[in-house]
Amino acid sequence: APEHVWVRLGCGAALLAIPRLLYDCLVHWTGAGPAEHYSLQKRPRYKTYQQTVRCFFPFPLPFVDHFMRPGWPDSDGPQE
Repeated sequence: APEHVWVRLGCGAALLAIPRLLYDCLVHWTGAGPAEHYSLQKRPRYKTYQQTVRCFFPFPLPFVDHFMRPGWPDSDGPQE
C-alpha cells in the first residue's frame, strides 16, 4: 500500500515542523518579542539584563539563537 507510506511521511514531516512553528509563534509573533520590546521601553536597565539571560529556553541549546543581546528585538544585529 504505497499511499500509506506517503501518509506516514506526511505525518512525520508535520511532527517535525510543528515544534518549530510553535517556537516561532511564541518567540517572534505573540510572546517573547513583543514582551521584550515593551520591557525595553519601560525599563532602561533591561538591556543589561538581556545580555545575561536567555530569551526563551533556560538552558543552552545547539542551533538556537537565544537572543542574548541588548535591545532585542529592536536591534537586528548579529549575536556577539
